[in-house]
Amino acid sequence: MDSLTHIVVGAAVGDLMLGKKIGNRAMVWGALAGSVPDFDVFANFFTDELGGLEVHRGITHSWFFMLFGSLLLAWLERRWYRGGWRLTKGYPWLRGAVFLLLYVLLVALVSGVTGFLAGWYALIPVSLGLGIGWMVFRNVYFNQIIGFEDHAQEPGQVSFRSWYLLFGLGILTHIVLDCATAYGTQIWLPFSNQRVSWGNMAVVDILFSLPMVISVPIAAALPRRSMLRKVLLISGLSISALYWGNTLVRRDKVEAIWQKTLVAMQIPANRHFIAPTLMNNIVWHGVAVAADSIYVGDYAFTDSRPEFRITGRYSYWVNPPPDLNGSRAWRILTWFSKGFYRWEEEGIGYSFTDLRFGGIPAESDDDGVFKFHLVRDASDAWHVAGGREGSEQDIREGLRRLWVRMQGLP
Repeated sequence: MDSLTHIVVGAAVGDLMLGKKIGNRAMVWGALAGSVPDFDVFANFFTDELGGLEVHRGITHSWFFMLFGSLLLAWLERRWYRGGWRLTKGYPWLRGAVFLLLYVLLVALVSGVTGFLAGWYALIPVSLGLGIGWMVFRNVYFNQIIGFEDHAQEPGQVSFRSWYLLFGLGILTHIVLDCATAYGTQIWLPFSNQRVSWGNMAVVDILFSLPMVISVPIAAALPRRSMLRKVLLISGLSISALYWGNTLVRRDKVEAIWQKTLVAMQIPANRHFIAPTLMNNIVWHGVAVAADSIYVGDYAFTDSRPEFRITGRYSYWVNPPPDLNGSRAWRILTWFSKGFYRWEEEGIGYSFTDLRFGGIPAESDDDGVFKFHLVRDASDAWHVAGGREGSEQDIREGLRRLWVRMQGLP
């Protein structure tokens, strides 16, 4: 899911774990724990887009990292607070700069909003990251958030076990949230690269995040031993958890409707996929694969009739074009898409569309958000040319169509 959600959920869990002992520092370290799996995006600086698809939501999102990465983080945390260099005059400035950098990078670069939107919209998460970073830096310097406020316990006295649980639970929240989306998460690495995807929530779901976005900042302003602080955090987590449970129920209903629609239309589907569209849990997207065709449709809970609208039917070829057969590009893209794809010849190359992400219903035959343009490079190997993002005008039009679709069909 988006970085802001991971940050606030991790902060709440961290505070409930150690907030009474070390105050708001527990929130900060909990937020870091809830965000650290997404540090795998930095691999994009060292590999191409195809490599990034393999790495993202990989080992850092696995049970292995949760168990053993937490050991390393807990050890580093103990070293951080027990080192004598923390008492130097430059230390507050150093840690403030570190947290500023981390928050800017996390919210501006990792945010799912930045990955989807284009143009000036990217300034939204960037500005948010700068604002949060400045707040953290300012409070660090004045010893309010990271410092020893309210006579909080010295973090160096916190047990290794407590730090381990804080980081482990923070990472676990990240993994569970990401498993809920259509993207998929490789939680079984290093033993299997199968992606787990429950498909009950969108990558960005405002209604899920909102209770935590409201409760965490308010709780941070209260004394660490305040009962209201604890009530706020538990209430925020509980409301989000109830919403989460509701999305699972809705998913089961949508799957039943999709299956009934396929039967009613005499579509002999051998497998199918459903997931909510971006930023909501009202409009759902469905894909079904038959012997030689693949069908795409959408359904909204506001529709007057409980049935999917078929928005596209495409020829389905399991085998790749001869010149793509055996290529790294084909292997990665078919694995990533879980077989829900279509490909077409395109100029001197091919287009490959992952149909699981047709999140914005369209009246045209372009039902894919994740479309990859494949061309040969100088070494005659296939690679992705250009980004997946559409123009600002296309995105605005897509969001407009999504809003209209949320109103339902008569």
